[in-house]
Formats: sequence, structure tokens, C-alpha cells
Amino acid sequence: MFELQTVLDERRSTLDTLMTELLVSEIIEKEELYFDSDTLLNEALCHTFLSRFDKYYGVFIYKIKLADNKDIVKVKESFKKFQQSNKILRNIDKRNISKFNDTESDVLYVGIKSHKLKIRIKQHLGIGPSKSWALHLNHWIPRGVRFKMTIYQIDSENTEFVNFLEQGFWDRLNPMFGRRKEV
Repeated sequence: MFELQTVLDERRSTLDTLMTELLVSEIIEKEELYFDSDTLLNEALCHTFLSRFDKYYGVFIYKIKLADNKDIVKVKESFKKFQQSNKILRNIDKRNISKFNDTESDVLYVGIKSHKLKIRIKQHLGIGPSKSWALHLNHWIPRGVRFKMTIYQIDSENTEFVNFLEQGFWDRLNPMFGRRKEV
């Protein structure tokens, strides 16, 4: 019985902390950015786009979505073709792509990043290391696709709280890629 009581006390403490964070923390929409697949396929344009993230330090939740939901089918078809060719590559050449959920959502990905957001966005764009679990968009995205990225800054460094928020975003938006965090 002592062990059960200890677990209950720990869970109460966690819930109390989450409630306090919910009451006192602010989430600020920092920016909405639009970019397209042509930017991703041009290294110079891609680096210019990434330079916007030099000023981002802190804790962020971000979402990457299609600017036009008519592109959902085209994006899914392109990814499925890439996925087949990526599977047969040797380990050294293979890209670690975030889990494909095959949903009908226009949201591609929901994520969190503490501190240097630019590093994580670089991975999603596809100019980061191949072994990072990310979208690696420039390796498979078709031409003519526009994206909208929304970035929210959170004034909390509590990891459980930030994961709790990301889980809520994930549940609401049902993204095409990534995995749901368990809190």
C-alpha cells in the first residue's frame, strides 16, 4: 500500500505543477512564415530562409502545414514514392524520416524545440544530418507546394508542461508525420 500511496502523491505533485504552469505560462504566437518547395530545392534560398531563425532562442512549439489543402494528395503520393526508394538504400545513405501517419490532415508536423529552433527547422527542411528524425522535405517534396509555419513561444522551461502542450496540439491537429508524445 505504501508504494501505491507514493505513486499517487507523485502524480498529484505532477498535476499540481502542470496546473500551475497552465495558469501562469503564456504562449505567444511569434510568427507565421510562408515558404515553398522551390525555396527548399534551392540551397541559397533555403539558407536565406533559415537565417530568419537566428533570433529564436527559448522554448517553442511549431507547426508546419500545407498552405493549400488541395496539395495533400500530391504530397502523400510523393512521400510514398520516396519512402519506397529510401527503404532500399544502404544505412549510410538512408534518411530517417519522421513516422508517416497517412492522415488527411493539412498539418505535416507539430514539434517542440528548446533553445536553437534553427537547428530543428534545418533538419525538417532537409539540409541537416540524414540520421536526424525529421521531415527532410527537400529530398521528396514535389514542386509547387506552399507551406505555412507557425511558431509559438512558451515562457516555461518545464519539460512535462511543454510536452503536455505539444500533445494537445498533436491531438487537435492530427499531423501527417511525427509521433504523439506520451505524458
